[in-house]
Amino acid sequence: MSTTRHLSYFKPHFKASKGFELSTPVETVPHKTIAVPGHSHASPAAGNVNFSDSNNGAIADIEHLLTKPLPIKGQGTFGLNYVATGPFRRVINSECKHSNGHEDVLVLEVSDDTACFRNRNNSDPASILQKVTLAKPDLGFDSGLEKRYWFSIDKGNKILHYGKGYQTTALTLLEVPFADDLELWPFAVDQMSPVVVHNDKVTLEQLEDGSVTVVENLPPSCQQFYANVTGKTIQLDSDDFEFFEAIHHSVTTEGCIGWNKLKAKAEASGHPFEAQYLRVTLGLNRGNSPGSPFVMGVWPPHHYSSVHSHSNALAVIKVLHGAINSYYYADLDPTKEASQYYRVMEYHKDEVTWLSDRQLQMHQPRNETAKTCVTIQCYQYGDHDHTHYEYFDYIEEGENGQPSTIKAFAPTSDWGFSDFRARIKQEWEQYQKDEREKA
Repeated sequence: MSTTRHLSYFKPHFKASKGFELSTPVETVPHKTIAVPGHSHASPAAGNVNFSDSNNGAIADIEHLLTKPLPIKGQGTFGLNYVATGPFRRVINSECKHSNGHEDVLVLEVSDDTACFRNRNNSDPASILQKVTLAKPDLGFDSGLEKRYWFSIDKGNKILHYGKGYQTTALTLLEVPFADDLELWPFAVDQMSPVVVHNDKVTLEQLEDGSVTVVENLPPSCQQFYANVTGKTIQLDSDDFEFFEAIHHSVTTEGCIGWNKLKAKAEASGHPFEAQYLRVTLGLNRGNSPGSPFVMGVWPPHHYSSVHSHSNALAVIKVLHGAINSYYYADLDPTKEASQYYRVMEYHKDEVTWLSDRQLQMHQPRNETAKTCVTIQCYQYGDHDHTHYEYFDYIEEGENGQPSTIKAFAPTSDWGFSDFRARIKQEWEQYQKDEREKA
C-alpha cells in the first residue's frame, strides 16, 4: 500500500505571459483551498486555472489547490520549486475542487524513474496519454533535492512538455502530442537564444532557426547592460598600448603579476591552478548587484571556473578578446557529473550573451583555446528581487574530479581596473625593454 506524502511548503513560480507571476510562498493545508487573487471557480473559456498538488504513491488523497486567472489564453508554462520525497502529481482543473476520479483534467505524474501525462486523476492505465514523441533519461523525481518541475501546454503545436530546471525547451524531458478533442488551456514553453545581436544584424535564416535574439527581447535591465558594454570603443587595446598581449603574457608567464595572482588563488583555495581566473572590477559595489556591477574576467588558456549560479541576478557578457565556451546546467546538483550539461555555446570576440534568473543562470565558462580570453560582465538584481543574495553558489569538486558539495563564493576583486591596467602596462614595457636589450 502506497503512502501519500504531504506537501508542507513550496514556492510557486507560475508564468503564463508578460507580468503574470505568482512568487509568494504559500503554506498549504490538506483538503483546504487556498485562493490567490482571481476567480475561485474558473472555466477554460474564462482562461482561469486551478493548480492542485498531490504528493502520492498511487491515487492521491491529499490535494493543495491554488487558483489564478490567466490574462491571455494560450501562453506560458507552469513551474514549481519543490522538494519531492516520493511520487507526486500536478493537476490542472477548470474548477476549484478536488479532482480524484473520472473527470477530465490534465495530470503530470512523476514517479521514481519515469513520468507520464494523464487525462484523468486516477491510476487507470487507460488515462495515460500513450503517444510519446520524446522521452529522455532522468524523468523521475530527485528525492530530497529542491527542483523546479515544469510542464507546458502548447495548443498551437498540440504538444505537452515536461521538464526539470529552467523553463526552456532545451530542458524538455518528456514530449507528448495531444488530440484536437482534448480541451486544455495552452501555455507554451519557449527558449531564447543565448546569443544577442543588434537588430540590424539579424538575418531571415536566424529568425527561422532561432540561433540569435535581439536586445529588445531581453529583460529591461539586460537591455541597459547591452547599451553599456557593446559600444565600439569598449575595447582592450589603445593606440599606445597592446593591452591584450600584455595580459596574455602576464597570466601565462611564470613569475609575472597575473601568473603569481593565479598561483596565490590556487594555493589559498586548494583548487587546481587551471580552475583560477582573474576578476578585475570596474567601479564600486552599488548595492544592486552581487559585488561590483562591472567585472572584467581574464581566462588564461585552458582555464575554467566551477559550475556556478549568479545569485539569481541578470547579466550581459561580452567577449573583448579571444574565445570561451559556456556549458549550461539545469541546476546545481553535486550528485551529477560535470558532463551532464544541457547546452554548450562558444563565444568569440565582440559576441554578446546574457542570463537571467529564469534562463541560463547556471554555467561553467571554459577557455579551451591556446590564447587568453577576456570578457566584460555586467550584473544586477532583478526588479522583483528583494533578497539580494550576495554569493555565487558553486559546485566544489570532490575526489577524482567529481562534483561533491555546493558552496558559496563572495564575488571579490583581484584588482580594480585602473590599478590592474597600470601594473600590466609597467610590466609589459619592462619586458619589451629587456627583450630589446637581449637583441
